Amino acid sequence: MIANKSTPTSKTAFIGERQVKASVNNASDSIEVVKHELSLEGHSGPLPCSKEFEAYERVSPGAANRILLMAEQEQMHRHKMEEMLTAAAVQDTKDERKEIKRAQWLAWSLGLVVLMIGGFLMFSGHPIIGSFLTGGTLVGIIAAFLDRSEIKKKSSTSNANTSDENKTITHVSKRRDK
Repeated sequence: MIANKSTPTSKTAFIGERQVKASVNNASDSIEVVKHELSLEGHSGPLPCSKEFEAYERVSPGAANRILLMAEQEQMHRHKMEEMLTAAAVQDTKDERKEIKRAQWLAWSLGLVVLMIGGFLMFSGHPIIGSFLTGGTLVGIIAAFLDRSEIKKKSSTSNANTSDENKTITHVSKRRDK
C-alpha cells in the first residue's frame, strides 16, 4: 500500500464469493486490491497424511511406528472378524440344511403312518373315516410340496436381487475403508 496523507476513498465489491476492496487515493490515483485465497486439503484413510506423520514423529519420537502398528493390528482384527463371520455363515447354512432334511424325513414318516392308518381303517370297515384321513393327508402333502416349490421360486428371484444389493453395499463399504 502506498502511504499518502490525503484521505483515500474506499469501495468494496463482491465478485462471486470473494471480496475485493479497492482504495483510490485522491492524490496519486493508486488502487489497492486485496485478494483472499482459500485452500483446502483433504485426506481419507486409516493413516494420517505424510505431513501429519512427520509432525507426530517430531513431537513424539516413535509415534509414526506406533500408528503403523495400530493400523496393522486393526486390519488383522477386521480380517479375523470377517473370517469368523464367514465361517459362522457357512455353519449356519449347513445346520439349516440338516434341519430341513430332518423335517422332511419327519414329515415323510408322519405322512406314511397316517396313510397306513387311513388304509387300515378303509379295509377294516370304516371307509368314510379312512378316506377322509387318507385324502386329507394326501391333499396336505401335495399342498406342502406345491407351496415349497413356490417359496423356492420366490426366494431364488429375491436372492438374486438381494445378492446384487449386498455386492453394492460391500463395494461401497470397501471404498470407505480405503
